[in-house]
Amino acid sequence: MIPADESGELNVYLRSFTDPTAPPVKISAGGGTVPEWGANSAALVYESARRQIMSAALRYTAAGPEVVSTTPLFMLPPFTMSYEISPDAKSFFITRSLEIKKFS
Repeated sequence: MIPADESGELNVYLRSFTDPTAPPVKISAGGGTVPEWGANSAALVYESARRQIMSAALRYTAAGPEVVSTTPLFMLPPFTMSYEISPDAKSFFITRSLEIKKFS
């Protein structure tokens, strides 16, 4: 799993661990970053260019992995810095920064 700028925009690609010469498989469409595995290797979650958390369902064949479907899960709230998925993939932990205002 690598975020890569192979198409002129930042997207998420999956690269084979067993065959590093195999071409990477594009997971995101229209931009994507911050890939995280779901509870198992059947789903890959990432942040879209529109700041949505997306889940890509994967299928593994003899030819390699392929994206079966992509589902938007939720929009990230303002000031989100990062996110993590719980081990059971039922919860997301979001780190946010607070907006700081100066008072004069």
